[in-house]
Parts: sequence; C-alpha cells; structure tokens
Amino acid sequence: MTRISITTLKHLFSSNYTVVVAEVLLMTLLTLGSFSVLVRLTDIKTIGLWVLLNSLLGFSRIADFWSAGLVSFVAEEIGRDEKQSAARLVSTAMVTAAVGFFLVILAAGSLLYLLAEHIPGDIDAAQVRRMVPLMCITFWFTSVAITYHVGFLAFDQPLLKLIQNVGGSAIFFTISVMLTPSYGIWGILIAQSIQGVLMLGFGMIVFNLCITKGNSTFAWNRRDFQKLSHYGSRATLIGILQLASDPLIRLLMSRFGGLGAVTLMEVATRMIVAIRGLVLAAGQLMVPAFAKASSDDIQVTEKLYNVSRRIFILITVPVLSCLLALGPAMERIMLGKEDSLFLPMLWMLSIGWGLNIISAPAFFLLTARRQLRPLFWNRLLMLMAVSVFGFTGGYLFGVLGVTLGVTIGLAIAASVMIIAARKFEGSSFDDGELKISPWLNLPILMAALITAAGLHLQQNGFSANIIMWNSILGCGVTFLSAILVLPLQGLILKTQSIS
Repeated sequence: MTRISITTLKHLFSSNYTVVVAEVLLMTLLTLGSFSVLVRLTDIKTIGLWVLLNSLLGFSRIADFWSAGLVSFVAEEIGRDEKQSAARLVSTAMVTAAVGFFLVILAAGSLLYLLAEHIPGDIDAAQVRRMVPLMCITFWFTSVAITYHVGFLAFDQPLLKLIQNVGGSAIFFTISVMLTPSYGIWGILIAQSIQGVLMLGFGMIVFNLCITKGNSTFAWNRRDFQKLSHYGSRATLIGILQLASDPLIRLLMSRFGGLGAVTLMEVATRMIVAIRGLVLAAGQLMVPAFAKASSDDIQVTEKLYNVSRRIFILITVPVLSCLLALGPAMERIMLGKEDSLFLPMLWMLSIGWGLNIISAPAFFLLTARRQLRPLFWNRLLMLMAVSVFGFTGGYLFGVLGVTLGVTIGLAIAASVMIIAARKFEGSSFDDGELKISPWLNLPILMAALITAAGLHLQQNGFSANIIMWNSILGCGVTFLSAILVLPLQGLILKTQSIS
C-alpha cells in the first residue's frame, strides 16, 4: 500500500469527481433508507406492486429519442464557446420531452389501465386502476425534470444536479414517512408526485437563472430538434432493449414468486446498483474525456482506456465484497426479517453486476465514439438471455432460477462490451501504480467466510443482533483486507486524471 499525500487528498476533495460521488452516496442513503422504512410502514407486497408499476411505466421512456445524444451535442457547443446554442439545445430537449412524454404516457397509462388484470402475480386489478392516473402524472413531471441533468453537467455545474436530485429524494423520504402510516400506498404516491413537481420547478428556475440568464429558457429550435432526433432515432432501438429488461425481470419474478419476490429482487438490486452508481460516478465525467481523446493520437485513447479498466477492477472487487459481507445485516435492516432467498440472490446478482461494472469503461468509450452497433448487441443479448434463461430458470428452480438467468444476461452483455473495445487495449500496457495482484481475491474470501458464519449462526438459533454484529464487524474486516491489498495512492491519482 502506498502512502497518500495531503496534496493528493486536497485535489480529490476539491474536484467535480467528489461532487458526483457525494451525490451517489447521498442518493444511496436516501433510496435505501426510504425503501427500508416504507417496507416497515406498509408490507412487502404493497412495495412490490409499487415497484412493478413504476417499472412498467418506465418502459414508456422508449419514446425518448430527444436526449440520446444530448450530452455530446451540448458538450460540442460548449467546446466551441457557443453557450447560448448549448442552452438552446437543452431547452429544445426539455420542450420536446414535455410534449413527447405526455403523449407516450397517455398510451402507456391506458394500456396499464385496460390490462391490469393480466399483470402476473397476486395483483388487485381494481387497485392498479386507481393508482395508474396519479402515477402517470408523477412520471411525467419526473421524466421532464431529469432532462436538466444533462444541462447542469454539460455546463460544469454538477452541484446543481446534486441539489435537484438529492433534494427531490429527501422531499420524497420526508413526505412519504409522514403520509404513509395514515394513507398507505397513497401516501407514497402523493410524496412521489410532490417530488416530481418540485424537481421540475427547480430545474426550470435554476437553469433559467444560472445558465441561460433569462434567454432560451423555453426556446424550441427546429434545427436542434432535427439534430437530436437524427441521432436519437438510430439509438431508439437500443433504448427500447435497455428499458425492456427491467420490467421483464420483475414480471418474471412476479410470475414465479409473487410480489414478495419482486421486493426481494428490488432490495438486492438497489443495494448493488447503489454501489455500482458510486463506482460509475466517474462515468459522468469520463464520456467527455473519451470524446476529447478520440481526436488525439490513438495511443491517448488506449492509455485512458487501460487505466480506467484497471481502476474499475481494483475498486469493484473490494466494494462488492464489503457489500456481500454486510448482506446478513442489510437483510434485517431493509426487510425487517430474514429470508432464505435473499443472500443467494444477492451473491448471484453481485457477480453479474460486478462484471457489468468492470465492463463500464468499454461502454463509456464506445458511447463517446457513438458506436451504436456494439451497444445494440449489448442490449439485445441481455434481453434475450434474461428472456430465455430467466424463464427457463424460473420454471425449473423458481425465484433463484430467474436470478441466475439475470446474472447470465449481465455476464453476456458485459462480454460484448469488452470484446467490442478490445482494439483499444493496445499491444502493451504497464502501469506499476495500478498493479492487479492475486491478493485482490482476499476481500472476496473474507466476504464468503463472513456470510458463511452468518448462515451458521442463523441455523443454530442465534439472535438477530448477534448475526447483525457478525456481519457489520465482518464488513470492517473485509474493508481492512481491501486497504491492505489496494494501491491507494495510484488509485486516487489516476481517478483524478480520467475525470
């Protein structure tokens, strides 16, 4: 382990990377905290229904062709010092989003209303029909609001994005905790709608005051629209494939395990995706870096890609190991009880999502270079694998079989990205500051031992407090083992260089 200098830490904490990481951390705490509290205030089936309907509505984002290439186009305009044109692009996307999402949600909401009794699992069709109108309105506000995320990032204002995102989640958490005990799921839906309204209001007001200075706030430009739609129309199919996987997974879970299984999958996935978001926070800054490198010598791209690959491997293995060690404690914190399916699901999904994280630099590189073909195959094979292996696994082995199918799909999709970007690996690469040694497996081994010890305690009737402390202390031991094997100084310096 290399000593970390004070100067290195000062640079780290003053960078935009720290802001995007802070956003992920705060969103993680709020998301998991909200989920844990709401499960206790209602029940596992109610939360499962809420998650499932949100997922099905989310599929309506297939219509979002206007933001597929927005970040790259806005960045190009800013690079040419055409900030007014960049602001107009964001405004054009926002106005288009307002109209587009309104039309598509009308169609999606109508389908959910008419086909409520055909949703698999133990669904109350009448309850679904009562919920759909408010959920559609909420979804519109939220979908239009997040269009401003690109604008804030492109104009080098990640703190404004943090305030909009984290502030919205904090409002949802506060109001839902206040209303849910009295109004049940309607308290959650009302809190979600208020969150969407305030996020959109914040985006409109702050983008106008801080970015456009009162100009082009609600402008819509035909040429900008044509530019966005030309690229977006080619990327739409990729978006459809990406969005289809999420509701499909939840429908399979509901089909083979009921709404309770949907909630288990959601809890495990949210825990892992929270860690994934922390690792991928640099991705918000890496795409522009790859785009800039593509105009230089190919060796610049190769070096950036190889450095980022090593960073993601060195970070992913320890953080997921700590999560797995903490699994038995998180099971009781999030669910309020133990469930024999949860830990196996968490381990399987961690493998799949771990490979997904490791392949992220390839995804960022190909996205920055606008290479749509490998992105298409990535999404298509993921969807096909989940469909085939998820259904087959569910039929043969139930909930764990569906989980295994999802893991296989994630592994296949990750392989596609890595293979497609292989030409950017270069003939040779040597960076002693980011050495990957066999000792990197130590945190995984520690996590496995801690989980095994927790299961042993559980089977022998030990109290929940003892099992939780075993898990929490085990996470600390796993973290210390990671500190021992990681080249921390090199990681910090290299992470700053790519972001």
